[in-house]
Amino acid sequence: MERVNVAFSIVFTVEAFIKITVQESEYFKDGWSLFDFIIVVISWLDFAFGIYMGHDQTSSAISLFRAFRVARLLRMIKRFPQLRKIFNTFTKSLRQLYNVASLLLLLLVLYSVLGVSFFHSVMLNGSLNEHANFQSFGIAM
Repeated sequence: MERVNVAFSIVFTVEAFIKITVQESEYFKDGWSLFDFIIVVISWLDFAFGIYMGHDQTSSAISLFRAFRVARLLRMIKRFPQLRKIFNTFTKSLRQLYNVASLLLLLLVLYSVLGVSFFHSVMLNGSLNEHANFQSFGIAM
């Protein structure tokens, strides 16, 4: 995974370098190009912090910026109409998923309340331990 991360960072850096040399000052006037440049800089800062601090202790804030690289894929939505249809369908379905998630949360709360009211006095042993029991609502959830 780390090798793929480095490979894509190199590709994006080369792309940014080529665009900067061709477009010169116009490069930084385009919002998407500026976004790409910021992602490239952050990815190299991520590598620098990873080497400096050790790969196991990389700052979570810098690792969060890795997620912004996925936003580059959203640029393709403008170019491909079929992909735009799929994305619009996905965003419309998210509204209905909110209703389903709300219903599932309501059922989870209901079963937790019922579990606490019926099984709060059961002794802990075996698979019923301090992490999995019905002694309180928080643990039951």
